[in-house]
Amino acid sequence: MLLDKDEPVRRVFLRLSEHFGRRSAGEVFGRPAASAVVNAGIARIRLGDRTLRYHVSNSFIDFRLRYFFLNEPGLLRLISQFREDDVFLDIGANIGCFSIAAAVTKGCRTVAVEPFSANFSELLRNISLNAVQDRVTPLPVAISDRTGDGLLSFGSEYAGAASQAFDDHCDKTAPDSTGGEAVRGYRLDDLIAGGEIEFPTHIKIDVDGTEHRIIAGMPQALADERLRSIRLEIHSGNPANAEALRKIEAAGFSCRIDDDPKNLLCLRR
Repeated sequence: MLLDKDEPVRRVFLRLSEHFGRRSAGEVFGRPAASAVVNAGIARIRLGDRTLRYHVSNSFIDFRLRYFFLNEPGLLRLISQFREDDVFLDIGANIGCFSIAAAVTKGCRTVAVEPFSANFSELLRNISLNAVQDRVTPLPVAISDRTGDGLLSFGSEYAGAASQAFDDHCDKTAPDSTGGEAVRGYRLDDLIAGGEIEFPTHIKIDVDGTEHRIIAGMPQALADERLRSIRLEIHSGNPANAEALRKIEAAGFSCRIDDDPKNLLCLRR
């Protein structure tokens, strides 16, 4: 990898991190991975022996896809171990980067949960673009500790944005938000019991602050040995999150830091 001595330090760091993340992905998927090539509004990323395709509708998504391997190398390692008969539940799917990766490379069934309408629209486009409608089920709902209607607050209105917050106990947007939209919330156990989704063998949770409420709404799923792994972004310094981790471990999981101090991988013992 060639480096330019006049290149800004931040850009050098980004390129190096993406380079090593790409090498890691190539090793676990068994073939060299290739960074995104963007042409005519479509990003193409080589992973394993497959090509992932994503719509590039703004500069934020363009950046994320060009540095696809920069973030979440641990999640890609986990996905590389999925089997065709697995069910991957992606809570906080955003535009579908990892839902698509799992469905395309491993052929497994995926449930992509994304309540923010701007992201959900892009998720639908990406499912169609990769022709995985038979493997990816998109759900425009929030997962929480109570089934009922609520409000999703957001600070940015563009597709690809994160940091939305779902609150099913009030009808006002958060103080630092720029807007909000009505969303249906579900306990995960209720979704499963109602037959809305298949029972997941692997779960990813990335919801920017309400992880403890999701865990509180899934005691039956936690106790079911068919659930083999939970990958979650969580700040354990929060007492509510610490309690959520205790629930996960009490259900028979061993949790460890994965690729980042805030990213935990919990595997059933």
